Amino acid sequence: MGDTAPKDSSKDLSNRFAALTVNEPSQAFLEEFRNAPHERPVPRDEDPASYEAEPQTSIEDVLFAFTVLVNDLDRIQSQIEWIWSNHRNRKFDLADAAVATNTAISVARGMIEEVAPLLDAHDRGVSGVLNKFYLMICLQKGYTAEQVHLTNSRDNFNYNTYDIANQCYMVAFQLLQGFTDDLKPHHIPLVNEGMFGEYNPNSDRASKTGQEKFQEDTILLLEFFTELVTVIQLIPSYPVEDEFLREMRKFDKAPIVSFSLIITAQVFLDIHHTMRTATRRSFKEIVQEATVMDNSLGRHLEFHERLKINH
Repeated sequence: MGDTAPKDSSKDLSNRFAALTVNEPSQAFLEEFRNAPHERPVPRDEDPASYEAEPQTSIEDVLFAFTVLVNDLDRIQSQIEWIWSNHRNRKFDLADAAVATNTAISVARGMIEEVAPLLDAHDRGVSGVLNKFYLMICLQKGYTAEQVHLTNSRDNFNYNTYDIANQCYMVAFQLLQGFTDDLKPHHIPLVNEGMFGEYNPNSDRASKTGQEKFQEDTILLLEFFTELVTVIQLIPSYPVEDEFLREMRKFDKAPIVSFSLIITAQVFLDIHHTMRTATRRSFKEIVQEATVMDNSLGRHLEFHERLKINH
């Protein structure tokens, strides 16, 4: 290659295309295009064959589709985090934040259902894809395969990769996978308070080690799992059902960790990470509002019980 560029490269470039001409479509063609019938093409009578695109099921295709899905889900999670940070700062009402979050998770579930057949067809299904995706990201960050999967570790997990695992949904997946061993038909798994340690929302999560963050997630998620299973088994006709309860109801019938359940659990953790100490404040406020409504309805019904109308 030469050290200097041509003196007038723009003139040379224009000369290359000098022989090309631009042909405008005729008015008759434009009218025919505008007035064309809006109908799908049908197979010709003499061609009985049905043509469809061959599904791409290689691991490269699966990881590509999963990466696109994760990018879309990441945008949804960012919006959910924005909603709850505004609620934490008293800008959004709790009910509004909860409804918006449930709607966002429902949208995410629709995206997942489109890709689910591709994930399920892969070896080990969602579990296999998640582990390969997690390993791929760790390798890109400079870890070796031996550093990612520790054979001498109790839970085969390198806590130094916690932040990567959390972004790849591996933390929520591992906790859910561990919960399947305790989930049995007509049996409520009991998790005593403090069994996994004490959750301290006043602590600085950013300064915690990967193992400390994982323990915090374990406390939050496993104790809440027990509450959901209790509602599902003891109150089957519970009048309200959000996305988390919906996915856990399916999980209780067939303890298979779906990606929709993983996302729902991840959002639950994200909300607690965002809210921290403000979670208790919001809980107290909603209990107070419910108490006021209950007392108001009770007084209203009591008034009508004693009300007599003379005809």
